[in-house]
Amino acid sequence: MVAPTAPSTFVGRPAADVALEVVQSDGATRQATLHELSRSSGVPLVLDFFAPWCKACPAAAQHLERIAQDFAGRCLCILVCVDGGADAAKEFAAAHGLSHCTLAAVDEDEDLAAKYGVKGLPHKALISIDRTVVQNYELELPSDLEALLASAAGSDAAAPAAGARAAPLSHISAQYKELEKSDPILRENPQRWVMFPIKYPGVWEMYKKH
Repeated sequence: MVAPTAPSTFVGRPAADVALEVVQSDGATRQATLHELSRSSGVPLVLDFFAPWCKACPAAAQHLERIAQDFAGRCLCILVCVDGGADAAKEFAAAHGLSHCTLAAVDEDEDLAAKYGVKGLPHKALISIDRTVVQNYELELPSDLEALLASAAGSDAAAPAAGARAAPLSHISAQYKELEKSDPILRENPQRWVMFPIKYPGVWEMYKKH
């Protein structure tokens, strides 16, 4: 096994993929990877690596359970059992009343020390939608998650504005044709290109950008 690297050195890097056995709602399990869960959920991931024998892990898991409830639909909270497999993960969840987090067990061949610097438990990590490590081990919840969600929301809000500047010319032309039908000033005449920007500045600005 590769010697553990300081968890902080992973921040800002692409999140390493991890093979998992994921517990489904009916108790059955399926094979999946961390990247697959990220792509299918389309939301940030909050990971909590734990072991059933870890004394500090129940409290950390119950904290993550509250996060999963409070941020339902906005993030995916995954409890990753590192010792004992999926059966141990299910027993741990039942013993501590955990029902909102996704349960998973790490494949025994995975080297979490090399991939995430895991050297003590519990170990949390925050992964963005584009699968970048945002925080690792020293994770403050919910503040770090709220900051990531706010940042993502800001980026999404800017996207429509960029799209409007790049609106297809055919769409703008269609707008003009509709205006032309209802406004005689815009019909074929020498003054229409003078009046057009005065009366319909929004459409005119889009025309200029093309």
